Amino acid sequence: MRRLLWKEWKERWLWIALWIVTGAVTTALGKGQFTCGEQWQTTSSWMFVIPLTAMLAGLGGYGSELHGGRATFLYSRPVTWKQLLAAKLLLGFVAVIGSGIVSALAGCLLLPEEYHSLITPHSLAVGALIMAGFTAGAYLLGLAFSTVLPGVAGGLLVLVGWMAVVTTVAGLSIYKPVFSLILFIFSPLIAGFILIRFGITLHSAARLRRFILTILTIAALGFILDRTPLATMLVNKINSWGSKVAQELFRDNNFSPDARYVYLNRYVGDELVPCLVRLSDGRFSFLDSSISVGWLANGDSLAAYSGIDTKYPRELHVLQWHGQELRTLRIKNSGYLGLKYHALSPDGRRLLVGGETVLQFCDLTTGETHVVAKVDRAKLRRMVRRDKGRLNGLFWCWWQSTNEVGYLDPFTKKRVLIQLSECGG
Repeated sequence: MRRLLWKEWKERWLWIALWIVTGAVTTALGKGQFTCGEQWQTTSSWMFVIPLTAMLAGLGGYGSELHGGRATFLYSRPVTWKQLLAAKLLLGFVAVIGSGIVSALAGCLLLPEEYHSLITPHSLAVGALIMAGFTAGAYLLGLAFSTVLPGVAGGLLVLVGWMAVVTTVAGLSIYKPVFSLILFIFSPLIAGFILIRFGITLHSAARLRRFILTILTIAALGFILDRTPLATMLVNKINSWGSKVAQELFRDNNFSPDARYVYLNRYVGDELVPCLVRLSDGRFSFLDSSISVGWLANGDSLAAYSGIDTKYPRELHVLQWHGQELRTLRIKNSGYLGLKYHALSPDGRRLLVGGETVLQFCDLTTGETHVVAKVDRAKLRRMVRRDKGRLNGLFWCWWQSTNEVGYLDPFTKKRVLIQLSECGG
């Protein structure tokens, strides 16, 4: 074991040194490992530089064994795969502990004097444990990726491909990824362990095929689990009222007319995520991103417009509260969506929705839609080509009364009134 540890140190001492030095420097600048209490925190992205260097140290883990049949030669000696893996894990464990201690010392000695009163043994221990968790996870991921292609560059290439797929899965709009995303994040550890146990002496192409096949198998299991009632229950619980307490990192506040709710964007890391907040208790629910939103005059309905959004193309989403449940009505549209091209009935029960070729209204209590008027698309487009620069269509509409609506004819430019009874309403 001593010889294996010495071998690992000689091969990766530079990456380990970079890891420890990076932790000390960023912490001394106040942007790395936390050393102060809750009164002084940082949201700087610099703190992730330390786990990044830990991952680079892990990417060199099996890189040397994959060159020129060295793994075959090493296993021909009295060395087992368990001993080799233990040596690499032990080196990483020592590096995690060493980086935490050195970073804590750098924070105590090099931070400005005004922060010294915030440094306590408890704050040092908590900061070291948090960073140890990040760096240990990053090191293990790097070690898993190092089992596929030779060298740090090979492991980095596999890492980039995996991150691209994770980003794609996380951004899928066809469903809410729960188990698939969790399993996909941990899949490299499982795939790497399988290669360490059964395939480290194989050719690079064979290792890559096994690695990809293992990850795809785990991802397929996650996709299947995402279709189960348990996944639906978890998504509803995460996004339901009362599951999360609103934080203060908000912007773009848009209050409802009755001031009971507010639509705003919440910072999650460096990303803005839209959500609805109930002001009575501060509970909130995340929403899908949309290009623009606006409150309807009844105060209980939020209109989310996604006319040019690829996620829900040309649809109007009307979000309403029914007790503690947030429901969404989707109204398909035939043109540009904007707040000025919709009209709420005087009783607040119906919504008139203008479009390019179709004018329709939606019953907000039942979700049913009825067509009020249609125009010929070809004829309208010929007029648009002659009259460029103007918005032509059935966009300008209004409520004449509770049971009568009006719109501006796009060809004659005259007002037209229609009874809802003529439209099935």
